Amino acid sequence: AGPMAETRTLITPDEFLKMAEQTDDRLELVNGEVLRLVLPGARHGFVAMRIARVFIELIPLEDGELLSDIGMILPSGNVRGPDVCFIAAEKIRRHGIPSGWWPDTVDLAIEIIGVEERHMDLDLKIEEYFAAGVPQVWKANPNTRKVYVYRSPKDVRIYDEGDELVATDVHPKLRFPVRRLFA
Repeated sequence: AGPMAETRTLITPDEFLKMAEQTDDRLELVNGEVLRLVLPGARHGFVAMRIARVFIELIPLEDGELLSDIGMILPSGNVRGPDVCFIAAEKIRRHGIPSGWWPDTVDLAIEIIGVEERHMDLDLKIEEYFAAGVPQVWKANPNTRKVYVYRSPKDVRIYDEGDELVATDVHPKLRFPVRRLFA
């Protein structure tokens, strides 16, 4: 007799939602399997809050919301959660704020590279966001103090702390010195 194959039980986004509601752990659903995410470090949280401050200062509340750690169902069936995301007001009016997964694309997904982040996994996640119709993705790297602004998986502009990040295609008022995120 040969070796026994390992069998895994794959779950659906609905089953995953029930599981996620029972825990405080950070989880994502990828290819039917639950991934337990490592808690981010202090620098990660610092950058996330700096992003929030910039958005709150520049973008009026009636124009949209900045959210963190929300799950959204992607066309692949995966449930992914950007560290921070911006959703335009019209989408929020259309859907409300559901207690479950966000049912639509976000207007901007932002990932902050953490200590334990595997770049290959993050690149796959960025590709999934674009496949879902997210128009822009940012990858903030606190270690190098750079922000990578993707307008497609192959169209990326790198901003360092001496640059002004201009993303007026996300919102007309979204332009700020990159150093504000890492000071």
